[in-house]
Amino acid sequence: MNSHKVIIKKDNGTFKTLYTNNKGQPHRTDGPAIIWHESDGRVVGKEWWRKGKCHRENEPALILHYTDGSVMAKHWYFEGDLHRTGGQSSVWYWEDGSVHGKEWRVGGNIHRLNGPAIVWYRKD
Repeated sequence: MNSHKVIIKKDNGTFKTLYTNNKGQPHRTDGPAIIWHESDGRVVGKEWWRKGKCHRENEPALILHYTDGSVMAKHWYFEGDLHRTGGQSSVWYWEDGSVHGKEWRVGGNIHRLNGPAIVWYRKD
């Protein structure tokens, strides 16, 4: 499938770069299909999509950044569902890089065998 690149600008100056397939679905095989930018061009989010579903194998499919470039959150998706075996499907970070929270999901459902499926950490 061929990929089409579109830039969508918002009134506040932020914009996103969107790659789609011939059906108009978010899709890209060689990088993120959606890239979110601040008005000055800084990247604040990346999303990997395949055939209209958020998807990436063995790596997070959605990565969000604070405006300083540090990672805010990582989410693992498989064929549109929050999903990861052998680890947390979502991780949130404080601006200093320490972990704020974790969540375990399989097939979109909250699931963890040996421990709580959602864990939040206090900063102190």
